[in-house]
Amino acid sequence: MERLPQLNYSLLKENALRKKLSEIGIPNGGPRALLVRRHTEWVNLVNANCDSTRPRSKRELLHELDVWDKTQGRQILNSSTGGSSTSSVMNKDFDGAAWAASHDEDFQSLIAKARRKTNPKLVDTSSIDERNLIVREVTDGNNQPTNESASDHP
Repeated sequence: MERLPQLNYSLLKENALRKKLSEIGIPNGGPRALLVRRHTEWVNLVNANCDSTRPRSKRELLHELDVWDKTQGRQILNSSTGGSSTSSVMNKDFDGAAWAASHDEDFQSLIAKARRKTNPKLVDTSSIDERNLIVREVTDGNNQPTNESASDHP
């Protein structure tokens, strides 16, 4: 099997892309975005196989593409039909402030976990409202770490 070149998909019409896929012997059903991703995956599989010390048969590569299609391809198919969760974030009318407010608790718990993970000497702030308390490590005169809150200093 020879290496395959990447295609410039923007120059190909959908029918030409479908024809190209059927010439190669891979499935040509689904929306254009799926066709492009499927061909890209096929090119990657074939070219990686050419570089491999133990090349696999075309049948094995087709099986691997089928597995990809059943997992990744379905996600692409769902996102092209509007089933994606990120599409609501990309909307022009998206209210970022409301979204941040509704997810604030999650963000604060992640921040607290990260702080505990990077510096286990910090106090456990999971039960404290972190919007009103910023915990930082400072040293006293003996270079011993102590925990202070921002409310201790004006």
